[in-house]
Amino acid sequence: AKHAVQQAIADDASFSTTIYSLPLEQASVFFDGSKQTSDIAKELRYQIGRRNARQFYQDEKIMDNSTFDSIAWADLRSLLLLEKRPKMYQFGMGSNVRASVEQDK
Repeated sequence: AKHAVQQAIADDASFSTTIYSLPLEQASVFFDGSKQTSDIAKELRYQIGRRNARQFYQDEKIMDNSTFDSIAWADLRSLLLLEKRPKMYQFGMGSNVRASVEQDK
């Protein structure tokens, strides 16, 4: 983690968006341009899983990266997780999304 922070500081010029911090903040954490204001563990696990899924789908030739990136994952995530749907509903919705992606191929 320390190396990643040092690398991010070194690559500061690569940021294309403006990052705002409060005047007395010594550090802040952003994921996809969104500042994390509480425990970052849940969002970090999501981002790592998203990156791994993107690579898996590409490697297995399930969907290419441009198709993966075109999916509104944040909307799907809020539909399935934030509304606290039952697990079987989440599974069914995930299957429907997968089926619709496969039809678009």
